[in-house]
Amino acid sequence: HNINLDVLYGIPGQTPDHVETLLSSIRTLSPAHVSLFPMPVNPMMGERVSKGTRRLLYSQIAGGLKEQGYRQYSLYHFAREGYGCAYHTLHFGGTDRLGLGLGATSYLDGLSCSNTADIRLYLSASGDLKELRAGVMELGEEERMKNFTALGLHRVEGFTGTEFEARFGRPLPPFLAETLAALEEQGLVEGTEGRYTMTIDGVI
Repeated sequence: HNINLDVLYGIPGQTPDHVETLLSSIRTLSPAHVSLFPMPVNPMMGERVSKGTRRLLYSQIAGGLKEQGYRQYSLYHFAREGYGCAYHTLHFGGTDRLGLGLGATSYLDGLSCSNTADIRLYLSASGDLKELRAGVMELGEEERMKNFTALGLHRVEGFTGTEFEARFGRPLPPFLAETLAALEEQGLVEGTEGRYTMTIDGVI
């Protein structure tokens, strides 16, 4: 079935048994794509599910999806062969992309913009891009570098210093190298032979 299924993990009271039931339902529904997201934490209520439990649940779901034949192509997205989301692939690759539709976002030539989320305005301004856009922000080189790095870490394969240099024509600048080194010390990022990837602790 060419549909996407959103799955939440880290729900208060969620157990490995619940996850097994969830995985069984996914096997029955057989969606083409699954998006796996953590349960949002309400700052007013504090952390209700421990980090260790979130790690366990994420690993169990991710492992179960892979056993069912899904390919993980980002930290939170899994797809059957040929059904990966093109937008996510472009987005996490830091590639220019044009978003069409209500509330859609675009990234073109260093400009980040989004369409209005107001359906009435969207329909009345249809065809007029200037009216459709709710906000346009021009990103300087430093912001584009930060953006590329952050998005690259969302890919399962992460990103390499070589890819960064090919994009910007220079190696990782000190401020980014220092940030990545600090994340490595915290166990959130792993740097191996010039490739940076997110660890499971970084994911959750």
